[in-house]
Amino acid sequence: MKTLVLAVAAVLGMSASAFAATENNDSTAVQTAQEQPAVTVITADQLPAEVQTAFKTDFPGVEPTKVESNAGVSFKIYYPAADGTEASVVYDATGKRIEK
Repeated sequence: MKTLVLAVAAVLGMSASAFAATENNDSTAVQTAQEQPAVTVITADQLPAEVQTAFKTDFPGVEPTKVESNAGVSFKIYYPAADGTEASVVYDATGKRIEK
């Protein structure tokens, strides 16, 4: 009987700690999401000169269809790909390509 009571107590204790860990992770995810800078849509002429130059060098003759700024930290530029789909590229504020 003692063994059964101890086993039930152990299981309940593990369940409670797992629940607490899940709750903690969820609040951490919310905090991380809240700390992300806001993304705003801007025009291509509002890009820093370094980013404009980098895009024109990487994609000569291609015009951006949409530009998003991540609080001036990074810039995502959407453009028409050769196959007719929409593609995008991301630069930092100095014009360094972060991702394609």
